[in-house]
Amino acid sequence: MGLQPKFCMCYVNHHNAGGALPTHAVPKCMAGLEKHIGSAEDNQGIFQGFEKYLIKLLGLLSEKQKAEEMELVS
Repeated sequence: MGLQPKFCMCYVNHHNAGGALPTHAVPKCMAGLEKHIGSAEDNQGIFQGFEKYLIKLLGLLSEKQKAEEMELVS
């Protein structure tokens, strides 16, 4: 889709981890992405991770829009 890494998020799911999350290694192409590491059963953690990501994404989009508007004005 051509999205920059700052506009993407990666969810790392550890199925049946039993509370202890094992070490993880994401591919190098995903190294710059925002990550949420947990299990699918951790609904609250997934929600908080996505909420934090969404706030960041909206801020980035707002900055991009302001920059485009300033270009039009100049």
